[in-house]
Amino acid sequence: MSGYAMRHTEENHSGLVVVVVEAELKLEKQMKKSLEEISELKRLLQPTPTSKNMLGVWFEGNAQQRASSLKQEVEQEVRRRAAVEQEVKGLRVKVESQVSEEREKNKRFNSYQNLEQPELAGFGLFPEEAELKLEKQMKKSLEEISELKRLLQETQQRASSLKQEVEQEVRRRAAVEQEVKGLRVKVESQVSEEREKNKRFNSHQNLEQ
Repeated sequence: MSGYAMRHTEENHSGLVVVVVEAELKLEKQMKKSLEEISELKRLLQPTPTSKNMLGVWFEGNAQQRASSLKQEVEQEVRRRAAVEQEVKGLRVKVESQVSEEREKNKRFNSYQNLEQPELAGFGLFPEEAELKLEKQMKKSLEEISELKRLLQETQQRASSLKQEVEQEVRRRAAVEQEVKGLRVKVESQVSEEREKNKRFNSHQNLEQ
C-alpha cells in the first residue's frame, strides 16, 4: 500500500469525524436555543392571578382549555427534540465505530504488506476499496445529518408558530380583562347614578308630605 494512499485514507477518516463533530455542535447549539424558546412558551402559558380574579369561571374554562392544548403541543415538541438529540448521539457513535473498524482493517493490511506475504493481503482492504467504502459511509452520514437538520428546522418553525399563538392568547386575555374592567366601571357608574336619583326623589317626597 503506497504512502499516498494511506495518507489519503487517513484524511478521509479525519474529515468524516470533523464533519460529524461540527454538525453535532451546530445541532446542540440550535437545540439549546429552541429549548429556551419552549421554556418561555411554558412560562407564558401559566395563568395570572389577575385573569383568575377578573374573568371568573367563564373565562377560566375557555382560557384554560386553550392553554392546556398549547401546553400539550409544547411538550410534544420537547419530546421530539429529545429524540432528535438522541439520534445525533447515536449517529456519532455509529460513525466513530465504523471509522475505528476501517482503521483496524487497514492496520492489519499494512502488517501483511510489511511481512511481504501477498497471499494474506486478501484479508485486508486495498487502498481503493477502503477509500470507496469511506466515501460511501461519509455520504450516507451526511445525508443523515441533513435529515436531522431538516427535522430540527421543522421543530423550530413549530416552536415559533406556538410562540405566536401564545402571544395572541396573551393579548386576547389582556383585551378581555380590559373589557371587563370597562364594564365594571360602567355598571358602578350607573348604580351610583340611580342611587343619586332615588335620593333626590325621596327628598322631594319628604318635602311634599
